[in-house]
Amino acid sequence: MNGLNRVILVGTLGQDPKPLTTKEGKPYASLSLATSRFWTNKSGTVERKTDWHRVNVWGRKAELCQEYLKKGAPVCVEGSLSTFEFEENGERRWKTVISAEDVHFLPTQKPH
Repeated sequence: MNGLNRVILVGTLGQDPKPLTTKEGKPYASLSLATSRFWTNKSGTVERKTDWHRVNVWGRKAELCQEYLKKGAPVCVEGSLSTFEFEENGERRWKTVISAEDVHFLPTQKPH
């Protein structure tokens, strides 16, 4: 069995897309995506938790994100989780990001 690695997130960009390049010279865009969860605690108060997700977008989609998306834009990201290892200050570390296969630009909600 191969398993299933699929992620779908709908959230808001926390900053403008960041253009980056891999060590091999391949360009990509990094997105900082916020999603929020709400629940009611035992005392009846609604609480909120915001999670921040790092999303990497490749190829033409990365170019379109950099051209059209700005901080605060609502988006839907579809892709998979990717974990990679790196060294920082002599220590081995791991980072998990979402490798986007598709990024859907959502309409901005206008205030009433």
